[in-house]
Amino acid sequence: MRHVVDTSEVPHLWTHQSQSDARNSQGNLFFEQRTIYSYGHHFPIAQHVMNKRGEKAVVITTCGYSSTTAGHISTVKMAIPDDVLTFHVDFTNHWQAGKTDVEEYNRRIAEHEVKAARARKRADWDLRQASELHTEALAFCKFYGLRFKVNNLRTDLATVKAAAAKDSAKKAKETKLAKAKQEQEYADAIAAWLRGEYAHLPYGIDTLLRVKDGEVETSRGARFPVDHARRGLVLVEAVRAKGEPWQRNGHTCHLGHYQIDRIEANGTVHAGCHVVPWKSIERIREQLLSA
Repeated sequence: MRHVVDTSEVPHLWTHQSQSDARNSQGNLFFEQRTIYSYGHHFPIAQHVMNKRGEKAVVITTCGYSSTTAGHISTVKMAIPDDVLTFHVDFTNHWQAGKTDVEEYNRRIAEHEVKAARARKRADWDLRQASELHTEALAFCKFYGLRFKVNNLRTDLATVKAAAAKDSAKKAKETKLAKAKQEQEYADAIAAWLRGEYAHLPYGIDTLLRVKDGEVETSRGARFPVDHARRGLVLVEAVRAKGEPWQRNGHTCHLGHYQIDRIEANGTVHAGCHVVPWKSIERIREQLLSA
């Protein structure tokens, strides 16, 4: 078990809680048990929490921070799976959920409502932010059993949903085009990375895989043994052959410190923050089988 790892891997290990601690070589991003820190114990970024009913969630700080710490926070957020209940609060070492947090949620909701009323081009975005914060605030109160009032939305939720659906379709199209453009622009860097060299890759491209030093490495910085990858490959190919999606439910498939959460019928793998398309798996298939 390694305790000094690449910066990009620290948040993944923290998210999965597969070991008690780890840090990067600079020592400015590390976690101990449930909490991950930036630069020191004075600045906790996020923490795994549990309520009285044994339900789990993650709280993430909304505190002000330097540009470097902002990068750490962004990296941590990207490592948290989409299905994990997450709350954004003014989180500190001695934080306890309470009235102040609900008041802060109400303040942020109202702020977006005001912006939406004044905006000409970004009204839909602010309405969505207000709606998402309202939903999060209600979930926060339910999770901690708080009886403080979350203010009603003063916006038209039907309009919010319609605008969100329209914007989502537009964004999906834009994302697809942007991803294709990025892959063209970074073609040389992608090829170099796949050869085992160091190369800077943009976040927006599909997750890539390569075999290096007896491990499979992802373009997001996670690593796991080749023999685990082979077991995963068998499962993915079985899902593709059957043409039905697979969901982790009692049965697990571990990849080192990580595990597969679900597999789409087309072979796309979801594991934590990683979404790995079949084409990335297929690219290293022969290497895995011959390793």
